[in-house]
Amino acid sequence: AESPRVRERGAGARCAAMEPLGALPALRDIARALGAGEGWMTHVRTGAYFSSLLAALAVILRLYPWAAVWAKRPLGLPLAAAYSLAALAATWRLILIFFVQHTRQYATHADPPNLFVDAYRLVCDDPAGWVWSCMLLSWVCVACLHVEIEGRRRRLPPALLLCFMMAAFLGAVSLAFPLLLLLLATPVSPPVHGGGIFLHNTFLWPMCLFLALASTALLPLTVSGPKGAFISALVILHLILILPFAYNLVPSSVSVQQQASSSFVRRLYLTLACVCLPLHLGSLVVAFQHSQQGFFSPSIPSAVTKAQLSAMLWHLVSATWRNTCQASISIDAVLASLSGACYMLNRGGSKALIYVVASPLVSPGAALALFAAARGDAIQHEWSLGQLARTKRR
Repeated sequence: AESPRVRERGAGARCAAMEPLGALPALRDIARALGAGEGWMTHVRTGAYFSSLLAALAVILRLYPWAAVWAKRPLGLPLAAAYSLAALAATWRLILIFFVQHTRQYATHADPPNLFVDAYRLVCDDPAGWVWSCMLLSWVCVACLHVEIEGRRRRLPPALLLCFMMAAFLGAVSLAFPLLLLLLATPVSPPVHGGGIFLHNTFLWPMCLFLALASTALLPLTVSGPKGAFISALVILHLILILPFAYNLVPSSVSVQQQASSSFVRRLYLTLACVCLPLHLGSLVVAFQHSQQGFFSPSIPSAVTKAQLSAMLWHLVSATWRNTCQASISIDAVLASLSGACYMLNRGGSKALIYVVASPLVSPGAALALFAAARGDAIQHEWSLGQLARTKRR
């Protein structure tokens, strides 16, 4: 006989897949879903979540150098803004559908599962679906480090960078990063250090990146295991990468933090690539093994035919709409990866094309890390030549 927990999971998955993805609930149903829950702490958490998101967006609107970016990117700025708004609409339409579905499903339940935890369970419990979730979570780890390095180099306000990260983790990654990456690619102010590549918080950043990637790897392993382990991995993943940006707001941190050389930064990027690559390939292998029933017998080694490969790829693609939560995070993954690809092409030109083309195979996160390592070397080399020329003039 099925345990109550297994029956509850099956019911939640059926609920998430029952309604069509395009059926947007009425405003009154959305309001009822957001206000659902017993106890004042539920309403406090909901209010704090949306207040933090709205506050972050307000700070972004206030601190973003709209005029300076418009002067240098008159076409890129409106395109990036429209891209962010479209990403917000595409991802949050599905999230609101899930809110209403979840509320209806557990309206009479004595002990309903946490909405946030249940949403992430639905994007971690299927191998093919996890490929898309892992793609997004590993990419954002690399992107956060790149934002820290380039944001510092471009003299961007720490509060602006922090609020962009809050918008990414509370709203959508593809909501925050298009405008942020456009800003990093636009020279609105002279770079510090004469343009060299450096990293502050040399202990904090490696530690946070390690914990974030370890939590990412643990999510599919703990989704069916102890509830506490799964929730702990979720909490760490959503908070740990914001910590270095919050630390930068502390006035005394600027004077006491250590600074790493470009070689350290390069090794860190390459390490991230070496972690993102097996995470991505491992998720693909597990997904293809999971889909191999009906394609070929695992006990008889044989070459995969073109038809079998097409069927496995279709299994991977079709997993993106297996439920509303999976559709939302898959859209977020694709749109965030595309914004990263546009950024690489803008900064690296034709030399970046190899990283963009390799992204589906090695993962967008690994491709961005390799691109950042190579570009950092080029920038540091130019900076070193400039330093040498200035020294000779003296």
